[in-house]
Amino acid sequence: MDMQKLQEEMMKVQAKYMANPTPENMAKMQAELTALSAQMAGAIGDVAATFDASDLFEDDNYDEFIKDNPPPQGTEKYLPIGAVLIATHYEPWLTFASTVGPEDWAGPMKSGWGLKDAKAGREMLALLMEGRHYQKFGTEFRKLKAGQPNKLDKESVSNYKETMNAIKEYMPNLVSKAEKCDNIIAWDLDRVGYLARVFFNMKWIPEAEMIEWIGKAAKRIKEEYADWDEYILSLVIGRGVAFSFDEIVTDIATTVLNEGADLMKKHPLKDL
Repeated sequence: MDMQKLQEEMMKVQAKYMANPTPENMAKMQAELTALSAQMAGAIGDVAATFDASDLFEDDNYDEFIKDNPPPQGTEKYLPIGAVLIATHYEPWLTFASTVGPEDWAGPMKSGWGLKDAKAGREMLALLMEGRHYQKFGTEFRKLKAGQPNKLDKESVSNYKETMNAIKEYMPNLVSKAEKCDNIIAWDLDRVGYLARVFFNMKWIPEAEMIEWIGKAAKRIKEEYADWDEYILSLVIGRGVAFSFDEIVTDIATTVLNEGADLMKKHPLKDL
């Protein structure tokens, strides 16, 4: 199976299970994605049948695609916003362009998000900017971190602990920052960046509107976090608490931080 077909198959798997994200379905999804990622690794020359996100972004075609599709002038600083979630589809994140067409995104948007058109998409972006999941989980997570009584269920607490264990494995140099994290609004804000990019590539919104939405998210991100490390850690932890634990997401987040080190140094979060 070639790279494009593997990407399309991965998106179908995500769409199938994201429509009903029970713990059982999330486990099935991760198992299927791991198997497909091993095939993808083989397709790009990695003979080891193990998942390693860093290998998945080394394909020469990706580099050429990024080179041929640079971000608009002055918007390079926004590329890390939405990058992790874009990369979970094994799409290149150092560009706002997508290697797949609108029809390939339509399935995940409809089944995973319940979005059928641009109007619904814009409404979702607005909800995320207001803190769709943060409103439900943010205060309770802060109480958990402070050792206070809270309303988080056992699954959310368990997912948080598993996420922290994964961070210790993949990002040992950032464990102290992760342990201090008590703000998980990045999970909502990163999805603004992710969906804005997807909607642009689906031709639901023009490029200028995509940049406008990401710019709004960037303004809030700048207010909430000191650097890109804090932001990426917050979205990984927030995803675990508000949605589910996924080791692949932690692995890919690590790759984004490593792959984007020069970009993030050139465009520190405080300069957004």
